[in-house]
Amino acid sequence: MNLIPPHEVAERLRQAELALHRLQIGEAFVSVRLSDGSATEFTPPKINELRAYVDLLRDQLRGRDRRRGAINVVF
Repeated sequence: MNLIPPHEVAERLRQAELALHRLQIGEAFVSVRLSDGSATEFTPPKINELRAYVDLLRDQLRGRDRRRGAINVVF
């Protein structure tokens, strides 16, 4: 797993939250650079994907990795 420095995750989160705000106030589309370095455009119909990306970045800053599955413990 590639670890992204926290300051870079924080900057991406700031950009994603700004993009989400711009969509919510009526802009037709916004462009966001993703954690893997690629850029993508979000439109109002894709706002839930952008919200999920914001949540993912917030979790990364909190030290949680959402990509991992649940841990099952059996006794």
